[in-house]
Amino acid sequence: MAYAGKKLALTELYGDVASSYNELVWYTKELKRRDPGNCVDLQVNDENGKFERVFVAFESSIHGFKYCRLMVYLDGTFLRS
Repeated sequence: MAYAGKKLALTELYGDVASSYNELVWYTKELKRRDPGNCVDLQVNDENGKFERVFVAFESSIHGFKYCRLMVYLDGTFLRS
């Protein structure tokens, strides 16, 4: 009973999960319209039209990376001398 109440309250506050994913199309188009320098990529499954992934990089962040220090990362490698 408590679970159903919690689910109802969350739906009232934030809306339905399916409608939230449908708003991603509008959101990505709006990001590109407001600032064409943003890199926005929304991918959906071609067969069923379901959401797969979204990538957002703001233009200011892209240009700011030029001034970051270069680093080399090693992951899962054992260094032996």
